[in-house]
Amino acid sequence: MWKVLKYSKTGEQNKEQGLRCQDYVYYCNKDSVQAITLADGSGESDYARIGAEHTCKILAELLAKHFSDLYEMDKALTQFNVITNIQSELYEICEKYDVKLQSLHSTFLGIAIDNEQNRFIAVHLGDGRIGIRQGKQMRIMSYPENGANRSQTFLTSAHKIGNHIQVYKDEIKDIREFILISDGWDEKISKNGRFFPKEILTAARESVYKDDVSLIALARE
Repeated sequence: MWKVLKYSKTGEQNKEQGLRCQDYVYYCNKDSVQAITLADGSGESDYARIGAEHTCKILAELLAKHFSDLYEMDKALTQFNVITNIQSELYEICEKYDVKLQSLHSTFLGIAIDNEQNRFIAVHLGDGRIGIRQGKQMRIMSYPENGANRSQTFLTSAHKIGNHIQVYKDEIKDIREFILISDGWDEKISKNGRFFPKEILTAARESVYKDDVSLIALARE
């Protein structure tokens, strides 16, 4: 089993507007599969946080419960299953709160590990990053995808957005750690290139961030 590390902090911009942190992280464990997810809500109300929370939970449950099926699917079918499950859930939430899908949209990142088969699935939409540690080396496995500029990205509400979901499937081999981080960390990470979770957390507790920041990681015990 892998140890879970998670952290979230509300950015100064949302604090000033009286909003909750719009980032959300989630962990679940189903039989031999562990899954972690992160969603970064995009909006001007707390509905963005609600959307991020539901996106995290439905994605983690999907990856954990249906790991084997998803692993065997081709990329296009994996993309379709992921976005269909997320959007179906969000549409139900839209009806509950009488809001449009854009009020609940977010980016997302997810990792699921099959401990019996020693393999993983990773999915990623929008900005944020997925990192892995092999030995003492930490590297980015999945980079952010932005739109026309760095302030734009791809969100769960967009039509035919499944094509922009990055999908990775492989054996774990010598990977010792997986980490999902939101784009809020770019304020600090881009300056020094550091990517280790413990170092990021130390910086987070001592620093002020304009945007919300969050991370969730799985590390071998």
